[in-house]
Amino acid sequence: PAAKYDDFMARVHPEDQENTHKVLMDSIATRQPASLKHRLLLPDGRVKYVLECCECEYAADGTPRRIIGTSQDVTSEQEMMSQMLLLASAVQYSGEAILITDAENRIVTVNPAFTRLTGYEEAEVVGRNPRFLSAGRTTADEYAHLWNSLNENGFWQGEIWDRRKDGGVYPKWMSISVIRDENGGVRYYVAHFTDVSSERAAEERLHHIAHHDVLTGLFNRQALESSFDRIWRVLGRPDHFVEQSDGRRSVPGENYWLAVIDIDHFKSINDRFGHMVGDEILLLVSRLMSHTFRGSDLLYRYGGEEFVAIIAADNAKIAHNVFERVRLAIEAHIFPQVERLTISIGYCQAMQDILPVEVLSRADRSLYQAKQDGRNRVHSYHDLLASGVFKEQVCAEAEFF
Repeated sequence: PAAKYDDFMARVHPEDQENTHKVLMDSIATRQPASLKHRLLLPDGRVKYVLECCECEYAADGTPRRIIGTSQDVTSEQEMMSQMLLLASAVQYSGEAILITDAENRIVTVNPAFTRLTGYEEAEVVGRNPRFLSAGRTTADEYAHLWNSLNENGFWQGEIWDRRKDGGVYPKWMSISVIRDENGGVRYYVAHFTDVSSERAAEERLHHIAHHDVLTGLFNRQALESSFDRIWRVLGRPDHFVEQSDGRRSVPGENYWLAVIDIDHFKSINDRFGHMVGDEILLLVSRLMSHTFRGSDLLYRYGGEEFVAIIAADNAKIAHNVFERVRLAIEAHIFPQVERLTISIGYCQAMQDILPVEVLSRADRSLYQAKQDGRNRVHSYHDLLASGVFKEQVCAEAEFF
């Protein structure tokens, strides 16, 4: 009776009523069994999914008499399917590249973000071991740590370097999770990763800003302190010590010399022509020195018109020749406003048993003496000490900077 059909349709979820009615009417009209899935809205507000299979019985004259069939509660299966579809959509539309491998670490599937990042289509990578993506910069020990973490904890995350299809190398931040079966065996490895090239570039820019002078682009005072740490570690290696005749300890082939360099008459130039001209002179002198010093030498802007250079030289004569060549390179250059530029240089050998601050002080005293002697010259602390120009002073324990 119509009333019973209406009762049935009243229980069908409102959003499914139109389609359910259409399927049943089509089944009656075509005399074919019907199968459909729809929702039932229960009196307490709960929703259930049912799978119904039915067919129509007809009277002798062909008139539909009733619809008979079965109804199966498939709510749990539907919820599981919905969850799977949700997870599949999350993988498909994720902004992170996702790669899934089987227990043998063969690629099962990848998502579109993987293709955008690496350049490889899914068909090109399925069945392959992900190691083909490696850029060769991650060490065997790092990979061993990765697999130990996966085996012990079921999870790993970190940074590794990969190579795109076009050959481009990039750093990526990757997380890997282990999916296990009911017996605890590995079923899948799920990895998701992002390109962190821009983050590394930003870090490098910040590091450059922190360690370089804004005007000249040379290393700054902070970078000088880091260089001191490295050099004194080398000087501190006992296997490289040799005793000099005067009792000093040095490192053959790894002797370091620190020079303080000052532009002569810079204050009067600044006062007369202004800071713009002063900045031009600072730039010019820094470029000339950068081109004249050797590739292994280190040059810093220490402050104002003062620079510091650290060079490696086997002996004092070689060191003096390097600094003299720099002085001559500046002297040979003519600047429109001040005619010839000149610099004064004072230098001292770095030794393990003398604090960096004292080496810097000795080089500075030598520079001051070069200024006193008429500027545009190079003075060695040890030569001045030997000639009796000034007496050696004992350095008090102090922190540099």
